[in-house]
Parts: sequence; structure tokens; C-alpha cells
Amino acid sequence: MLIRMPAPEHIELPNPRRLLRTTAWSMAESVGLPFGTYVAVTDLVSPDAGLLAGTAVVWLLIVARRIVTGSVTSLLMISAVVLTIQTAVAVSTGYLWMFQLQFPLANLAMCLVFARTAPTRKPLVAQLAAEVVAFKQSEDHHPGLHRFFQGATWFWAGLFLLLTLGMAVMMKTEPFKLFMLLSSVVTLGLTALGAGVCALWFFAVLRRLGLGLRFAAVLSVFSRSLCFPARCTFPLAVLPARRRALWAGAFPSSLSKNRFAPQSRHRRALWLAGGGGR
Repeated sequence: MLIRMPAPEHIELPNPRRLLRTTAWSMAESVGLPFGTYVAVTDLVSPDAGLLAGTAVVWLLIVARRIVTGSVTSLLMISAVVLTIQTAVAVSTGYLWMFQLQFPLANLAMCLVFARTAPTRKPLVAQLAAEVVAFKQSEDHHPGLHRFFQGATWFWAGLFLLLTLGMAVMMKTEPFKLFMLLSSVVTLGLTALGAGVCALWFFAVLRRLGLGLRFAAVLSVFSRSLCFPARCTFPLAVLPARRRALWAGAFPSSLSKNRFAPQSRHRRALWLAGGGGR
């Protein structure tokens, strides 16, 4: 006796083209524009002017998004928190150590933001996955995935706490130029490492839960307008006898096997069925 195994459940992502477009726009809006403005104005004017310009851009984006869509993405709010703290600390005083202090304080703020949402029903990593890669999941349907997102959010909170402690130590032990270089390298390195660990962890959870990932099918407007359904569902009975005969002549298999069989006389038959032969 054969036992039919149930088909594995899949989690559907947008088609690759839409996924790339959504991810690129989210990263450009939340990271590229504010921090790109900060870097450009810093090179042209000064670091304080760069921070002010970057902060102004990110808050303008938040206001524009709130007016147009009525919502603000989590990644954009993260950029606003980081730039606002850095600007407030660096511009308020002219001391060098206060300028350096902006980096560990920004990481500490990120640690608190991730830790605050980790035990809730909407952990920050799940929100970022939904906004950046359009990954939708429900706690009721996939409780294992919800636990993963909670654990990943705690993981990132710990990573930012580690960055905070490391930068605080480097502030006291390293000269200014070396501190700036090391802080950038360590931040990028730990961020890439954390993303890789979370990706491997995520796929391991999917395998354990018996879930799979698949992309949504892509159908262009042109292909949708030309493709025929697998079975003919056109109500032939409502047509007059003459047009019904023309339809049967153009598509003989539609009355027998109930499937379309394209013929060379399709165009003329459809033209006549539409009244063109009168």
C-alpha cells in the first residue's frame, strides 16, 4: 500500500526582478541617500556640515514617506536614529573625544532598538525582512520562523553591543585617524559576518521545519495576452448557431477534448465570429 506524502510547504518571494528592485530601492532610500549626502558634504565642506546634511535628508525622506504612503520603513528609522545621535553629539561641542563618542553611542542605540523589539510579536529582523525582501510570515502559520526572527534580533542586539564596547576601548587606546579607520573596518566586517551567520541560520531553520523558498512566476503583459488557458471555459452555448459552428471549425478540439488546438484559420474564424463576415 502506497502512502502519499504531503507536498512540502513553500514560502513565496516576489519574482527576482521585483525582488531586486524592491531591495535596491529600500537600500538606496534608507542608506544610500542619507549617508551618501553625509560623505559628499563632508568631503566638500566639513564633517559637521556632512552630519547636518545627512540628518536633514533622512528626516525629509521620513516626512515625504509619511505624506505619500502613510508609513515609514524600519530601515529608514534606523538611519534617522543613527544620524540624529551622531549629529547631536558631534555638533553640540567642539571636542575631539565627543566627535569620537558618536560612534559607540550610535551602536548602543542600535543595540537597544533591536533588544526592545526582540521579545515582541514583531521583532525588528522580521520587519526588515518584510520591507527589504518582501518576506511575509505569520506567527500562527510558522511559529518556528517567528522564534528564529526573535533569536536573530537578539543576535544583532548582541553584535551592536560588542561594537559599542570595542569602539569605547579603541577611543582610549588608538589615535584619532587609526580609530576612524578601525571603526569603519570593524563595523563593516562584523555586519557582513552577522548577515552571513543569519543567512545560514535561516536556511537551517527552513530545512528543519520542512519549508522551501520559491519565487513567484513571472508573466509579462504580452505573454498573458497571448497565452490560452489549459481548458476552454468559454460558454459556447450562449453563441448563435452560426458563430458556434465557426468556433467549432476554428477550434475542433475545444468541443471534443475541451482544449485549444491552434489552427492556421484562427484569425479569419474569430473575425467572422465577431461579426466581420456580415
